[in-house]
Amino acid sequence: MRLFFLTILVALLYVPIYSSSILCSVDSENNFEFVISHVHIFEDTSNSVTIQDILNHNKNIVFTEMQENFVNIGFTQSAYWLQITIQNNTPKETGYLLQYLYPLINTISFYKTQQKYVLDSIQTGENYPHTSRIIFSNYFVFSMDVPANSEYVFYICLYNSGETLRIPLKIEKKSARADYGNKKTFIDSLFYGYLIFAIAFNLFLFILIRRKIYFYLSAFLITMTLFLLVIQGYAFQYLWPNSPLFSNHSLVLFSQLSSFAILEFANVFLKNTRRIRIISYILIGIGISILICNYIPGILQYSVLAANIYAFITSSFILTISIIQYTKNKTLYNLIFLYSFACVIISVLIYILRNLGILGVSFITEHALKTGLALQATFISIATIIQFRDMLVETNKFLENMISLRTKKISEQNALLHTQNKTIKNQYEEIKKSIEYAKRLQHAVLPNKYRFSSVFKDHFILFKPKDVVSGDFYWIYEKKQKTYIVAADCTGHGVPGGFLSMLGISFLNQIIIRKRDIRPHEIVNKLAILFAETIANYEDKISRDSMDISICLIHHDTNQLEYAGANNSLILIRDNTLQELSVDKRSLHKEFLTEHFSFSGKCIDLLPHDKVYLFTDGYYDQFGEQNNKRISKRQFKSLLLEHSNKPMAMQYEVFDTFFTQWKGTTEQIDDVLIIGFEL
Repeated sequence: MRLFFLTILVALLYVPIYSSSILCSVDSENNFEFVISHVHIFEDTSNSVTIQDILNHNKNIVFTEMQENFVNIGFTQSAYWLQITIQNNTPKETGYLLQYLYPLINTISFYKTQQKYVLDSIQTGENYPHTSRIIFSNYFVFSMDVPANSEYVFYICLYNSGETLRIPLKIEKKSARADYGNKKTFIDSLFYGYLIFAIAFNLFLFILIRRKIYFYLSAFLITMTLFLLVIQGYAFQYLWPNSPLFSNHSLVLFSQLSSFAILEFANVFLKNTRRIRIISYILIGIGISILICNYIPGILQYSVLAANIYAFITSSFILTISIIQYTKNKTLYNLIFLYSFACVIISVLIYILRNLGILGVSFITEHALKTGLALQATFISIATIIQFRDMLVETNKFLENMISLRTKKISEQNALLHTQNKTIKNQYEEIKKSIEYAKRLQHAVLPNKYRFSSVFKDHFILFKPKDVVSGDFYWIYEKKQKTYIVAADCTGHGVPGGFLSMLGISFLNQIIIRKRDIRPHEIVNKLAILFAETIANYEDKISRDSMDISICLIHHDTNQLEYAGANNSLILIRDNTLQELSVDKRSLHKEFLTEHFSFSGKCIDLLPHDKVYLFTDGYYDQFGEQNNKRISKRQFKSLLLEHSNKPMAMQYEVFDTFFTQWKGTTEQIDDVLIIGFEL
């Protein structure tokens, strides 16, 4: 922050240094005499006088003595002629420079004459490219060389097309100008370097924080810097030296754009009400009209005057609302903002009165605008930083309050969650106990392995529920010389599938035990009816509950196998050949009663060493960890055929190991059931 204020101080020090170099110098060294009485002035109201008219005395032309080095004429349509007579009574040539220190002149003509002859002439000004100037400068500099023991008369014609006209003259040695130019360039570099620093700083804040206030402030500083470059002649010298037309209109252009930017900045900074914003938008509309007039031929001088008045009105408007805002909210940044516009309103007023010719050209009038705008840029930047700091403090307080409230609310919610978690945990334990009890019930109704061992020479049952209880189930029942074997897959898994499986076992007990000599397809038909009647009673009209089932009946006395099924086939392996025993491709579901469908049955003869397999789709539908693909039914059949000659216990190990390795760490997607037996 100290470095920031030090930079401001150094930038503003240019004022006293620069002022000492503007005074008209009088040099009498080497017996060369030049006094102010040698400068005469003539007003050409008709704009028709030529240099030949003056030299030949063709018109009634009367030059009067110019009493001051700096003459402020104000807005005028007249052309002004200056006459400077230099007599060199020394034995050597004199070398001096005449400087016209006002860059905003449309046309300036310089003539070097002796008696009635024009020895040299130069036509330049804002209406000409900058290259028309013999000596490279932001002002107009002409060489005044007079040979020894000679007398030359120099004429300068000034015309500014109705705009403000000032005549600040300076005559000095050629060697002295180099020292002055270096000093002036250094001081101006410090001043504009400070403005560029302020622009870069605010643009950086805009990019970093994304607040519009920094964008408008940057726009104001950029346009105001360009405006100052225009009125000092640097813009025409360095930025657009070959565009005299644009240079003529640039003064009003950047003056208006800077006013627009500062109006928008004030709206955001002062948080203006809707009514004040409307007034500012009306002012912007008026400013745009002035800007348009700036490009209409013939009324440029009026747009310059209007731009001067407009700048004063907008500054006064912002000063007024800043006073109102400060009375409502007496903050430090509002006070600094008020000071900034107090400075600029004074400087703009002095600038306008000087342009109107009411105030003369002096140190104060020459530097009032630059000083005021430099102070304004400084104060506004400081006010913006302080406002942002206060906003951060208020935001932090707000966030702290919000965090406190949120912390309190979170604590209350945590207490509530703790209570709810405790309740959920208790409920979970109850549900877990219920599921475990359901598991015991399901295992109780499933046949044990000894019932299979008593019937078959060899067998295995691979039963892997996905959850605690299973939607797959198997069932066996012996009746005289007959054995019924069932493998079924109910919709879903877990508790819903478990309930359906127990329902299926209950139906099988009801159908087979009560009726003797019932055939497999009859069992499937009766089971379909019972299943459909039960599911259809649900009011929620569940449509996805179904059951796939395989049922086979073994006649031990004749070695025949009767089978039927609903969308769940069987596999027979005989002499290393696999045969899939197909069944009806239709599941048991609630629409069975309305479909009028009857399941069919088939019968085959069994031979010694035949192997029969009943299964559900859970095994070959499982996804693998390595390739995220299913085992597939084709590969399942290949496994059955490949290992069918092994004992059933070894087949169990093969299928269990293969499934575990294939699944890896992926989740088991369904219940798994495979039953294999050999008579």
